Amino acid sequence: MPSQCNSQGRSIEKKYPSQKPWAVLFINLKKEAVTSSYALKELTGISSATCYNWHLLQTEKFGSKQSLVIEINLHQSKLMFISTEGKSPEGITLNGKKR
Repeated sequence: MPSQCNSQGRSIEKKYPSQKPWAVLFINLKKEAVTSSYALKELTGISSATCYNWHLLQTEKFGSKQSLVIEINLHQSKLMFISTEGKSPEGITLNGKKR
């Protein structure tokens, strides 16, 4: 899985081979809350896609984006689902299998 790091924290990207979406985990390694902007082109190689905040029990659709502004509290993380087909992550697990 590709990984990126900037002064604010780290991101880890996973592309699902059987589908077109990505899961991107943003991690705050700092001792304070951070806000960072990430271009989808840098994260996934695509210019724009439909983005979701991916929680265990629900998803929150952010809509079509070219970049993400991520706000994370200290020592926390945020999981995003990015889809070029507009599909939400509902019904699949982190490894890409259907529930």
